Amino acid sequence: MLLVSHLGRPKGQAVPAMSLAPAATRLSALLGQPVGMAPDCIARPRRRPRPPSPRARFFMLENCRFHAGDEKNDEAMSRRWRRSATSFVNDAFGAATGRTRPPWG
Repeated sequence: MLLVSHLGRPKGQAVPAMSLAPAATRLSALLGQPVGMAPDCIARPRRRPRPPSPRARFFMLENCRFHAGDEKNDEAMSRRWRRSATSFVNDAFGAATGRTRPPWG
């Protein structure tokens, strides 16, 4: 399962304090299984990221707000994720647009 999320408002810059690595570590502990972590959310746009071990069923991409395209609603960026995604969960209730489908669907 590929996990994509964001944290804070780093304005398109990689800010170590806003990394999702601690979230991947905590999720791994909660699930009792490894969670892979990519150092970037768009580094390999044409290939599905590989988990760190054959046992890893979950793979988290780094904070998508580290790229300016996230806040600009870059359609090409979302299409890259779509190639690897089967589900979309919008838990941003305060910012949701009311759509029932993701904007790239």
